[in-house]
Amino acid sequence: DLPGVWQMVDMTHSAPTDPEDKLFAPYQIFAFDRKGGMKHMTSAKPFTEGQLALFDSAPEVTRYGVDRNGILVLVNPSWEAPLKYQCRVVTKTKDEADPKSPRAGDLLLTSTDDRGREAWSKLLRKAP
Repeated sequence: DLPGVWQMVDMTHSAPTDPEDKLFAPYQIFAFDRKGGMKHMTSAKPFTEGQLALFDSAPEVTRYGVDRNGILVLVNPSWEAPLKYQCRVVTKTKDEADPKSPRAGDLLLTSTDDRGREAWSKLLRKAP
């Protein structure tokens, strides 16, 4: 289910963000191909058609894999170490009418700190 284009759902309900902080940018798009390539783009504002065209044509330098425990591992030659995230598919929902509420089929990526505690989560939804 991972291959395809995913958009981050902003669950913060308009929380203030630092425009320099790419990790928590309110607009994020992720693309995973079937051959193990991945790319990601962030923005403080909605993406323009030009930005999306550049994203589509950008090379997939980052590689990904998912182990049997649902751990998503991202590897990039420019990084010191791989990035690892718990990857879960949403199966139950509370309020599908709320666009910021998780829906069945959404993807929840969770990062943990050195002690194994949840540091942050991102909710991704397949792009139409």
